[in-house]
Amino acid sequence: MKILVTNHHLERFGGSELHTFDVCLALKKMGHEVLAVTFLYGYPMRKLFEREGLRVLNFLEEQCVETYFDLIIAHHFPVLVDVLLEKAVGCKKLILHSMSSFLHLEEFIIFNEDYCLYTTNSEENRQKKLKTGIQDITVFSNSVPDIFLAYFRQEKKA
Repeated sequence: MKILVTNHHLERFGGSELHTFDVCLALKKMGHEVLAVTFLYGYPMRKLFEREGLRVLNFLEEQCVETYFDLIIAHHFPVLVDVLLEKAVGCKKLILHSMSSFLHLEEFIIFNEDYCLYTTNSEENRQKKLKTGIQDITVFSNSVPDIFLAYFRQEKKA
């Protein structure tokens, strides 16, 4: 499958950044063709993506030649809006993931639920998002990949 993963920024070691990295790495290891897109791409996250051979596009600096994906996994609605409306990228299915119940960047865009799967990182976040009228939201727990822990230990020693 061709899969696009979005995140507003991929620079520092933060929750959505690590989640994006973890998802991209797992999907690549499963044999999928994965592309991550972002508005801000820098170090130290860039080093992790490059080390694993994961493709990342900074949408503010580069154009995406692909216009259709089997799946888009989206964090942060501004990037998703840019992907779908400005770049006219289409997909068969869409997963929207939110990691915060209070940050506006993590709000959901309402789509037909036959087309879109909504996920959150916690039951608390799920309960808040259900109040928006979305009927079905799955909790997809946070994870920290082993590679991040090894990288972080190496960087601390340097």
